[in-house]
Amino acid sequence: MSWIPRRAYAFPLWLALVAGWLLVAPVATAAEPATEKDHRIVIQPGEYLQYAVFLLGIPAGTATFHVLPSSHDRPTYRIVSTAQSNAFVSLFFPVRNVVDSTVDAETWRPLHLVFQRREGKRHEDFDVTFHHATQSVTVIKDGQVSTHSIAPGTYGPLSCLYYLRSLPALQPGTSVFITIHHDRKNYRVEVRVEARERLAGPWGEVETIRVLAVMPFQG
Repeated sequence: MSWIPRRAYAFPLWLALVAGWLLVAPVATAAEPATEKDHRIVIQPGEYLQYAVFLLGIPAGTATFHVLPSSHDRPTYRIVSTAQSNAFVSLFFPVRNVVDSTVDAETWRPLHLVFQRREGKRHEDFDVTFHHATQSVTVIKDGQVSTHSIAPGTYGPLSCLYYLRSLPALQPGTSVFITIHHDRKNYRVEVRVEARERLAGPWGEVETIRVLAVMPFQG
């Protein structure tokens, strides 16, 4: 897993990191187009994924993704992701990012997200509540409250990855476009499906999809 994908532009480092996770996401095999209710059958609470992160071929840290049950007034999942640099990289650029997101179990759309960003000297804390009915989000960043508009069907930086994993019949040569809200901005991200591959590891051999996330410029 690479620390930065081929075209990360100025998109946040931690989001660029987790985007690479789709390289080894198991492939859904259903033949029919997905409906919103189809999305919940792919992931189960208790799933835990851990990846080694490399910077120019050098071990740089680890990234983990954990799906947990969540107590809510409707079916939800709690997704916790951590990206952490190792001792060597931390000497010149320490990274310790934690994202804790509650998502709808049927649509994978985010309901609430807490993001602790620790990248070098940059320390920021976000608390984001999504109001899909009114197409808005309430953001508390370092104690400052603001409200922002979002488009219908907007995802968060974690929920979009699980949503993509759930889509059946992703074909090489096609693209999926997703609107993602992050850091008080909305991004229209293109995910290009590059190839289907068999990947072998300690877990055995699984079918995977290799994708390229084309990130927009920040601003």
